[in-house]
Amino acid sequence: MLRYYLMWETHAVPPMPGGASGPLQNEELFAAVKAEEDPVVALSLLHEIAARHGSSAAPPRPLLLSILRGLCASAPDHLPRLIALLGALPRCPRLPDDAFALALKALSRRRMPDSAVELFRLVPRILRRRPSARCHNALLDALVRAGRWDQAEAFLAYYSSPAGPAPPNLESYNIVIRGLCDRGQETRALALLRDIRRGGLQPNCVTYGTLISRLVKRRDLSGALELFDEMRENGVSPDVACYNMIIDGFIKTGEVDKGMMIWGRLADDPSVTPSLATYNILLSGFCRSGKFAEASSVWGKMVAGGHSPDRFTYGSLIHGLCVSGDVDGASRAAARMMAGGVAPDAAVSNSLLDGFFRVGRVEDCLALFEEMGREGRRSVVSYNVMIKGLLEKTMVAEALDLWETMKKDDSCVPDAASLGALIHGLCENGYVNRSLRVLAVAEEEGIAADSFAYSSLISALCKHRLPEEAERVLSRMKARGLSPNAHAYNALMSGYFQDPVGAPRAMAVLEKMEAENCPKTAATYNAVIDGLCKARRVSEAADFAKEMVDKGLKPDMITYSALMDGLARDGKLDRALGLWELARSEGLKADLIAYNVLIRGLCAGGRTAAALRVFFQMKMKGDRLAPNRVTYNLLMDGLVIAGRPEMADSVWSEMARSGVDPDVVSYNIAMKGLCSRGLASQAAALLADLISRGMSPSVVTWQILLRAVLRGSNRDVIA
Repeated sequence: MLRYYLMWETHAVPPMPGGASGPLQNEELFAAVKAEEDPVVALSLLHEIAARHGSSAAPPRPLLLSILRGLCASAPDHLPRLIALLGALPRCPRLPDDAFALALKALSRRRMPDSAVELFRLVPRILRRRPSARCHNALLDALVRAGRWDQAEAFLAYYSSPAGPAPPNLESYNIVIRGLCDRGQETRALALLRDIRRGGLQPNCVTYGTLISRLVKRRDLSGALELFDEMRENGVSPDVACYNMIIDGFIKTGEVDKGMMIWGRLADDPSVTPSLATYNILLSGFCRSGKFAEASSVWGKMVAGGHSPDRFTYGSLIHGLCVSGDVDGASRAAARMMAGGVAPDAAVSNSLLDGFFRVGRVEDCLALFEEMGREGRRSVVSYNVMIKGLLEKTMVAEALDLWETMKKDDSCVPDAASLGALIHGLCENGYVNRSLRVLAVAEEEGIAADSFAYSSLISALCKHRLPEEAERVLSRMKARGLSPNAHAYNALMSGYFQDPVGAPRAMAVLEKMEAENCPKTAATYNAVIDGLCKARRVSEAADFAKEMVDKGLKPDMITYSALMDGLARDGKLDRALGLWELARSEGLKADLIAYNVLIRGLCAGGRTAAALRVFFQMKMKGDRLAPNRVTYNLLMDGLVIAGRPEMADSVWSEMARSGVDPDVVSYNIAMKGLCSRGLASQAAALLADLISRGMSPSVVTWQILLRAVLRGSNRDVIA
């Protein structure tokens, strides 16, 4: 190539016959261009020739075709230069229509609509006739892909007019339907489908597949299934991609049975064969939903059908087995994967790491992590899984050491998720101050925290009754450009509500939340309602419950429990019971908290008979809940206060039969009941039992026994 450049710089142009000077013969002039394999360099040479020799040097047709096809394949960004060159030629060699269609499609894929329009305008001069329907569709596609809808619609109107080459064909409509679906205008796309049929065209698999894909993405599965059935009714056979879209849609929305119904139709369809993608969808769905017998059956059918599992197939199976706790099965699958020549990637290894942590096999997890390091399979997610798992196993020092190791690993730079996992885990283990120090150092080192990290800190500080410090963290979060979410505000409000006089500050936080346009969630209303009820501001809590309903949020059992507790504390037991019946009539399943709230309120109001009925209902009705220690303590205390200590003894015996271990509070209540009947010696026996269980008597314990002694019930109680 250099030889030809030098020739242009140093050699005179050979004379033309008759003594006149003229251009080199084409064969010699374009030899360098023909020899160049890189289409971009070849194009540059063409420009050089054009600059030196002007219109007298017309590139040969095969050469132009070769460069054009090369640019389409490997360097479409340079097509505008070729277009400019063609436009400058006074008489361009006549190129075939399919070459222009190819170039227009390449420009469409590269989102270069202006260049596509320029090329389309050149086509009639070069072809010496109108562009074909293929060229029209290619330009239409370029405009649609680039979002030039005004131009696309105007062009389609021209295409359909008498001046156009021919009426739009099915490919034209498929392009427009795809564009409408990409813009979220599936209603218009469906209307266009009907217009196609009325215009005498038969929609094909591409038409229906595009629409089905869009409907599945927006989770309109009934509409997608209706179109799927319409295909068959109109004589269009769905391909495996259509089946896969419907199956995947149902499985991802949890409607596995409907997905299996479509799978059955696919298996019975003689014109279609399940693809590896089909099996991957089924395996992934079954593993996510814990249906491992079904996953095993699908695996067998896949192998019998001659499909070799790929990395995604193995990854789905291994992940599902790990989630289910079958890490041995997951390990065997990983071994088969490697034996089959499929190398595990970081995602597969991360699933195994998480699986080992789930079943408590920390040593296996550490060994795998070391192996991943040696083989270069660690990723940021690997570190995140390890940090989260170590902290869940209360291995705080090890997690902190790993954090420092990660910061030194150039291939795995800590991200916001890494920092969030560390801060959340430290908070869960009670290391709130350490979390604050970690955050400060990370920010100095340029590792940004996300909302999850800050929210975890705010929640932990509030649980430790430090809402003022939590509010400072909230301000720090906003100073970093992060908008606090509802979770952070809810935790802060709950923190202030824990203080008997903290309700005004909690409500001030709510006002800030509203001022910053942070949407209130059901959890927000529950936190406010619960806090106001505990502050004996029940009427305000009721107003918030009404607002919650007006906003379209459905009260749950937490909402009802908070209101019942507030009404009971306010002495309005009948209204509390009315709320209980309302919650049950709305089909809400009561939990232990709700039952304990009701039992506490009834006992506090002296209605122990009603409390006993509720106690037996919780065990016998549809809820079938096992009372916990709090339930037994509330009921025993209420019975003792109501002067029914013998019934409290029966509840104590029931507690022992149910296998619920008493705590110091339980013993204190039982001893109080015995002492109220002058049975201090039996109370002393309970004291001995309490100590034999390794528990320490509380101040209340000694006060109960001391009062018994002073009353003269039994002066040998503590002898």
